[in-house]
Amino acid sequence: MNRWYYAQFGNRLGPVDRQTIEELYRRGGLKPEDLVWEEGMPDWVRADSVFQQQAPAPSDATATPPLPIPKAGSPLPDYGDFLCWGVPLVCIPYVGYVVMVVLIVLFLVELISARNALTEGRIQPSDYTNNHPVFVGLGLFCCMPIVHPWIMYCRNQSKLFKPQPHAVWFSILTMLLCLGAYGGFFFLATFIDAMEKRQ
Repeated sequence: MNRWYYAQFGNRLGPVDRQTIEELYRRGGLKPEDLVWEEGMPDWVRADSVFQQQAPAPSDATATPPLPIPKAGSPLPDYGDFLCWGVPLVCIPYVGYVVMVVLIVLFLVELISARNALTEGRIQPSDYTNNHPVFVGLGLFCCMPIVHPWIMYCRNQSKLFKPQPHAVWFSILTMLLCLGAYGGFFFLATFIDAMEKRQ
């Protein structure tokens, strides 16, 4: 029995059997415009062209299907959960510096993998893949409160990774709280130092 593969968020998923992929399509987990490939097929095809008998209501007839994904190539790494929800750890004194370095490294691993996949023709270009890793790394290191929300926005718009719909506002809120906390500590330390000098 031939195995089936399907493409979502720029990644090749599978293999699965015919019954599993049909059930995935019937339940809406596989959209009509998503690409599928069965061993022996010459190329990837839209899911609705294979499973037309049980087709759910079309989502958007004018939508352009994504570029076919070659049969070779590993899925893109996805560290989105930590990149989004791990940001508050940056606010912890001393530990925050280590977390910041880890965040930057994970961002760069994802971005470099996506740019390599773009070079191989496995994904479509986007604002996310147009970013140069050196500028992203320096931007995150020098100005994380501004660059982090922007990168998370570009990352979500690329549709290459698991969606993180709350990433941008959560990042902005966290960065504002961190800056406020550090500013408060600095003000308090300055105030205490000034009071000690007056005595």
